[in-house]
Amino acid sequence: MIARLNRIGERCRSELRALRLLSRVLFVALRGLYRSWHAQDPTSLPAFRRATHIAYRQLWAMLEDAYWKIRERNNDAPTLRALLRDVNAFLAENILYIRQADQKLLSQYILSLQRLRAANHPMNTNDTVAVWEDICGRMPSTVADIDAVIQEAVGLRNRVLLQLRRTLPAN
Repeated sequence: MIARLNRIGERCRSELRALRLLSRVLFVALRGLYRSWHAQDPTSLPAFRRATHIAYRQLWAMLEDAYWKIRERNNDAPTLRALLRDVNAFLAENILYIRQADQKLLSQYILSLQRLRAANHPMNTNDTVAVWEDICGRMPSTVADIDAVIQEAVGLRNRVLLQLRRTLPAN
């Protein structure tokens, strides 16, 4: 009986050694696989992260410039349209560096800036109004509508600012 238990114990020890060796091999293989995947991920590269931070900072500077110029009453409509067009062009050029989750929020904010521009600087021709309403929705006409557009723009601005603070490193 003792000899039989001894043989069972020897067999279990050898199987445990084999299992331990197999687990080490699997650990090393999975670690190598993770490292190779991490090396191929472009978002993990320091240059990509720096470019992302630069893109976010420039985009925020452009959005802030557009926001404050739209809020001023003494700017002309073509200048404001050009500002928003530049923001859209910059966003399109740097879409690779903008996270997928932030793209929707940024597009909502840019549309709210378009509405705010239209509320502060009404358009003269009916054709332009019809085109604008197709893109951005109904043109605000009353003070309550304009106030709602302003509140929407301010709320989205604050949400964008929070997202930027989460994305950008603290300096």
